Amino acid sequence: MPNPKMLESKNLQAMKTAERALLLTMAAYGTLVLVKAIVGFLLNSALLRADVVHDLVDVLSILSAFLAVRISRRTPSDKFPYGFFKFDNLVSLLLGAGFIIAAIFVIREAINKFSVPSEPGTAFIPFIISMVSTGVIFVISWYLVREGKRSNLNSLLVVGRDKFIDSFVGIAISVTFFLTWLDVNYIESIFMLVLGGLIITSALTSVKDSIMSLLDASMNDDDLEKIRIILAKDDRVTDTKDIRFRKAGPYYFGEVSIILPPSTTSKEITYITNDLQAKIRSQIKQVAHVNIIVEAREEKVHTIMVPLTGERKELNSVVSKHFGRAEFFGFVTVDDDTNTVLSQQYRKNDYRQKEVRAGLAIVREMVDKGVNIVITRNIGEISFIALQNQLVEIFSFPERDSSLEPTLQNVIDSFFAKGLKKLVKPTRSKD
Repeated sequence: MPNPKMLESKNLQAMKTAERALLLTMAAYGTLVLVKAIVGFLLNSALLRADVVHDLVDVLSILSAFLAVRISRRTPSDKFPYGFFKFDNLVSLLLGAGFIIAAIFVIREAINKFSVPSEPGTAFIPFIISMVSTGVIFVISWYLVREGKRSNLNSLLVVGRDKFIDSFVGIAISVTFFLTWLDVNYIESIFMLVLGGLIITSALTSVKDSIMSLLDASMNDDDLEKIRIILAKDDRVTDTKDIRFRKAGPYYFGEVSIILPPSTTSKEITYITNDLQAKIRSQIKQVAHVNIIVEAREEKVHTIMVPLTGERKELNSVVSKHFGRAEFFGFVTVDDDTNTVLSQQYRKNDYRQKEVRAGLAIVREMVDKGVNIVITRNIGEISFIALQNQLVEIFSFPERDSSLEPTLQNVIDSFFAKGLKKLVKPTRSKD
């Protein structure tokens, strides 16, 4: 689960900047709407009044984007552990659909204007108003796209790019007023048809991106390749099993499964995972959280450690009921593919008389022999945790009804037959 404090420290300032950008944009558009409405009403300009309606739709879209940003930066909760970033995608989807509908009306109006030419007359003042408005809209567009890239918010980019198209709409309207003033017809309709097509193309792109994100589409191929390169260049990683990322709003959440050597300690695992997380987030700024899943390489050759007791009789030695208090240990190297014993060694337990933590002392010394599996009848909590920290698998040898004590050979045979149960917790509190 993502760390809420990490997300907040990384994204809060960008979100606040985006909010300020949208508030300033709404204020600028509100001023334009007011001026155009007054001039359009006083001069009875139908085109200017229609542009006012178009600008009001833009104000509503900016307001929606503002709400998307505000909700997106809410702290993740238990019910929404990945935050509310997908609200940004939802708003972008709705805005894109709205722009497609608006473009259809623009095209329809353009077709109608072929049969109803604009009237010449008092078009010079609307021309000046439209030119000034176009300049303001272009600045707004540049400002929103810049802030959208900085904050990496899709809805801000969508609105900014739409405003860029609006600036061309403004140019078309300005040219139309100028040509109307010169008593030239039909140019307005041609401009409106072209721009209607551009708006639909832009809106379809936004809709597609939003749908892909809402459906948890994967990270783009270029960024995935960057992650593969990071992992491939790290000598500590022996293999990569899986890389999965999904997009939520402007950010990526994902997990990477890697394979490390069996000898890797818990401290080394913690360091490696933290280091890889930092490298991935440094290379790809949109990554808000990446979980590194570590797996040990599946080996075919194992060194098995078994606590023994009584007289040493090689593979016929009796398995001890204790781990830390065992008289000696057997180290048997086996080939899991061929079910054969490759080598065997035996070592006296010098710590069996130790009053406390005998098992821990054994683990610290014995694992240097390359042990990756321990098979025991019983094991205490401290020894169990110490072995787990060394990525050693622990299996229990079940007690039998037979009066004969189990031997090391019985243990190895059960291991080959896959008849041992993996321990997930210690069998007793002390060895």
